Amino acid sequence: MPRTALAFLFFAFPLLAQQLSTSGFLLTYGLESRNEGAVWNGGIEENQRVRSLDGWHFHDGDRISGPNRWEITLQNVYGDVAVPGVVMDLVGPESRPVTVYSRQGDIDFQPDEIPYGKLFHPAGFGGNIGVERVPIPVTVTGHELEDDSPALLHTRQGEYWLAWIGYRTRERDGPFYEGADQVMASRSSDGRAWSRPEAVTPPGDHFRVALAEDADGRPMVVYSLQKERESGNFDLYARTFNGDAWGGEQQLTSDPRPDVFHRVAQGADGALTLVWMGFRDNPNGGSPQSDILARRFDGRSWGPEIAVTRSAEDDWEPAVAMAKDGRAWVAWDSYRAPNGYDLMLAELDGDRAGESRAISATPYAEMRADLAVDGDGRLWIAWEEGAANWGKDTGYQNPKLNIFLKADGSRLYGAAVRQTWPATARRGLGRIEARATRRRPRCRHPRAPG
Repeated sequence: MPRTALAFLFFAFPLLAQQLSTSGFLLTYGLESRNEGAVWNGGIEENQRVRSLDGWHFHDGDRISGPNRWEITLQNVYGDVAVPGVVMDLVGPESRPVTVYSRQGDIDFQPDEIPYGKLFHPAGFGGNIGVERVPIPVTVTGHELEDDSPALLHTRQGEYWLAWIGYRTRERDGPFYEGADQVMASRSSDGRAWSRPEAVTPPGDHFRVALAEDADGRPMVVYSLQKERESGNFDLYARTFNGDAWGGEQQLTSDPRPDVFHRVAQGADGALTLVWMGFRDNPNGGSPQSDILARRFDGRSWGPEIAVTRSAEDDWEPAVAMAKDGRAWVAWDSYRAPNGYDLMLAELDGDRAGESRAISATPYAEMRADLAVDGDGRLWIAWEEGAANWGKDTGYQNPKLNIFLKADGSRLYGAAVRQTWPATARRGLGRIEARATRRRPRCRHPRAPG
């Protein structure tokens, strides 16, 4: 099994000393005209300005050919491939121009004139070359464990904490493996240099982590753990860092069914809201279904379990964000008839959950939401969108073979389906409206009534 490691993307701010600044830039080719076979071999004129180079969407044959050089040839494939480029980790004063040479001509750009979010097009290339500032990854973990499911915290004092799940095979008997994972953590004062990873928990069967900071400024890690192997029952637990070490384990759920896919958000006063997906009794009887649940932490103790959803539909993968006034917003995707997966939203005020409302209810699959509240108290929602009947049977009827999948089904690899793109929404005091353009992310935003 290939090893995995965690990387942290650090944004280099101009307040850092100029001589020590690390400037990450993405140089892309063929933004307007992706001419098949066009050669963009090139490099950076001053070798001492280069800390490292990495390929970006390289095709077969593209490569980094030296400490400051690369070889890139455009491929079209009917326009269905990403444009290639180079991620450049540059050092030196940001006011000092950088010269990039190529067969098509040279370009110059000045790092301090390209802030995050700005795409610079050098003159004379018809918009085919783009330069933008990007964060540079820093590897935090080593090779001892298989690392995944990271969570990142930036504390009010400016410190960074990273927690994740690390797996290691403990025993092996021929084709049989015996392994376990642990919650691991590391900290950094500046996002560049990280402490040696340490285990937060003993080995066990863990699933995902979430990080937050309590009212006293203590980092808290929340994780899902199956203590009785093969029982299928994952419960949520928390540990707090007391300044010297991670404290004892506190159990947050106790239902004999799984509690998983947890997220946590913190308010301005240090209060925390924990949300998760748990299997609970179906209000109509029958088999249990997945619900969205929550608990609030006031800085001293955890409040009661709150049922955010109460319907008979299956609800999945919640996200949470807190406003300055202490309210929490929870979003999730719900499997409902007749549409399938729809995006839902509810407000938490104290220990009371408001009514659920549909944010996006269409035949397409809306799922895996994320939330943020901006400085003006507006709620932003981002989610994935898949094609209609996402995850459904798309086969055909063949009574001779006793196949009855879908009466109007078609070939699995038939006509092209509608392309889908990330979607975003913003909720304000007015109503929410939708606008869309082909091949661009969709955006929802509020307008004042009337």
